[in-house]
Amino acid sequence: MNIDTVARGLGWFSFVLGAGELLAGPKLAHGLGIDGAQGLVRPYGVREIVAGAMIVTSSDPLPGIIARVAGDALDVVTLAPGLLPGAPKTGAAWTAAIAVAPVIVLDVICLVALLKRRRAA
Repeated sequence: MNIDTVARGLGWFSFVLGAGELLAGPKLAHGLGIDGAQGLVRPYGVREIVAGAMIVTSSDPLPGIIARVAGDALDVVTLAPGLLPGAPKTGAAWTAAIAVAPVIVLDVICLVALLKRRRAA
């Protein structure tokens, strides 16, 4: 599997995740115990859909992957309060963090590979 295939898969994943955030953003935030972030989840869904579109509609997926990695950083910062001891739904927040960690790692691996390819060109 080449890096473009991986990037395109991440782009399609962005569409699915973004749609979920748009449709169920406040419920998702509440379920994770990050009620203060309810107003952010739907805009984060738009961000995901835009990143996905940048990846799947372009011959160069790098800008979209950069957007995904930047979005990953925002997601981690947003989720962090739910991970703290004493947070109302720490277990749910940790489950979400563990579930998204592999995707974050894949985003970073894809970013590094695309940057290496660009430097080699």
